Amino acid sequence: HLLINETELWPLMLANLQHLSIPFGLINARINSRTVRLINLLLPLFSQGLAGLRFVFPQTPEYESRFLKLHIPRHKLSVLGSYKYDIDVPPFKPESLRRCYGVPPGRKIFCCGSTHAGEEEQILQALEPFWKEFGMTLILAPRHLQRVPEVEALLREKKLEFCRLSQLQQPLRQVLLVDQLGELRKLYAISDLAFVGGSIIPRGGHNLLEPAAFGVPILTGPHTFNFKAEAEALRKADGMREVTDVASLQTVIHEFRESPLPFQRLGKRGQGVLVTLSGAVDRTISSL
Repeated sequence: HLLINETELWPLMLANLQHLSIPFGLINARINSRTVRLINLLLPLFSQGLAGLRFVFPQTPEYESRFLKLHIPRHKLSVLGSYKYDIDVPPFKPESLRRCYGVPPGRKIFCCGSTHAGEEEQILQALEPFWKEFGMTLILAPRHLQRVPEVEALLREKKLEFCRLSQLQQPLRQVLLVDQLGELRKLYAISDLAFVGGSIIPRGGHNLLEPAAFGVPILTGPHTFNFKAEAEALRKADGMREVTDVASLQTVIHEFRESPLPFQRLGKRGQGVLVTLSGAVDRTISSL
């Protein structure tokens, strides 16, 4: 069998596989509506290859409905989920990591990951009333490292004590500015609260399930259109909180400061969503 894990369908390749009697099918399958329209316009070109598909394993019911529009028989379709949810969660020891990063005992960590221009300013405005009365360190991890000097200038303007991760100073200061790749998962693992960026501004968001893997309560903005399935699953399970601006973020931080236990439960529900969504690889192997 040839297992195809691609978003693009090549008609000549599929037709040749069919001609050579090589069994083939699509795994972890997804397709956008534009491609469906294009294939239907060129159906004579694709028909032989599509007819040869032994199976199609779409990630979601939405993708399944699109494959049905390509005249693929329903009995060949099985929705098995997405491989991206089969996250290998590293066996981090949060307390050991906190010591490595110089987090003082009892210090709360608010990690804002994959932030974009316009978001750091709003996060810092929301935190202004809390710096003196709430023992907390803010971790800012810009999505693009070339923006680190820009965020650094903003922190200087706000007169906040901060250090870059590459120049870590212990004990940890008010703000830790992440200027290195590959650290975000460890930083989520030591956090008490997480905000996933690209979502207050209309960029479509980033991977909401990265902090969920560690049971960290998740905050996000309303713009999560690049991660619709994850956002909807978390929303249904009450596994995240949405904020839209400085005022709503300030309200949530106040609630977290006054009563952290409901947020811990929120984090556990988010972690449960990841467990529910995972397993696509095992289901694929079983189906084959």
